[in-house]
Amino acid sequence: MTINAQPIKLKDLVPMYESRETDPNKLDDERYAGLRALMQARGSLQPLLVNKQGKKFIIIDGHHRYWIAAELGWGELICIVIQVPEAEARALSLAMNRLRGELDMTLSAEVIRDVLIESGWEPSQLSLNTGFTTDEVEALINQAKTFGEAELGDIGAGVDADDASQVPDKPFVLEVTFARKEQLQLVRRKLRKAAGKSKDLGIGLLSVLGEEIE
Repeated sequence: MTINAQPIKLKDLVPMYESRETDPNKLDDERYAGLRALMQARGSLQPLLVNKQGKKFIIIDGHHRYWIAAELGWGELICIVIQVPEAEARALSLAMNRLRGELDMTLSAEVIRDVLIESGWEPSQLSLNTGFTTDEVEALINQAKTFGEAELGDIGAGVDADDASQVPDKPFVLEVTFARKEQLQLVRRKLRKAAGKSKDLGIGLLSVLGEEIE
């Protein structure tokens, strides 16, 4: 894996997460303001870690520094540039976030789900790439399965396939096509929020539509 540091224009940097709200690495308003004041006074004292994809650089580590730099109107940031597969980059982002800050475990479970779908890794491989223990990975996989999405199948720990009492009735399926993955992820988050504790996308959709749930 080739590693080099270089200045990258902000317009060429692409955050892996859409906003502070969807970043699993939580930085409260007070700490965010403190980081902003430090960067305004001293500049960015640590390079971002980015994954080169074509002409764009996907941010792996340094989202808060990127958002603050954008707020301050900076033109570029020093970045350490690597080139790895997307799934590996997402796992590495989670690993870096785990080393600092406070992780949102629900958002972390979403990342775990996406990495598993994209990579086909076993939980042990995911543990190796994220720094989570195998037990933590399996717990996150089980949490991701409660989101009501079929892509995870039988990966990792979860419902015992031989226990018929745990197998739900076959659901009705509504197929919706999105032009971009980011749009799909945004809709998923909105529907889960609307669904409340159940995290059921169908319930979330009914709630958004204003329908009563029987």
